[in-house]
Amino acid sequence: MIRTGEEYRTGLRDGREIGIDGGRAQDVTAHPAFKPVVDLKARRYDMAHEPAWAEIMSYCEPGATNAGESCSTLLRPPTEKAHWHEKWRAVDAYLNDIRGMDAKTSANKKG
Repeated sequence: MIRTGEEYRTGLRDGREIGIDGGRAQDVTAHPAFKPVVDLKARRYDMAHEPAWAEIMSYCEPGATNAGESCSTLLRPPTEKAHWHEKWRAVDAYLNDIRGMDAKTSANKKG
């Protein structure tokens, strides 16, 4: 199952400490140097759960151990040419969706 953006953030809040500028970032999801990137990556997960994007951002692998569960198109290992086209479509949708994201504030300025 594809996790949500918040589940992704929660996974990063596992006590890890990242060194930056001679100090430590206790929470990479909140540190100003990392938050914009974390927010953008979390958006990829959230899009897979939104009805408008689910078909593009996710797929189900028939006959797999996790049959019936949605998996990320972006993380799918391409084993067929069609998989590459699906990935390109998902990347295009993602990049169009995040246009206008401010790298300093992570505020979506679309519309």
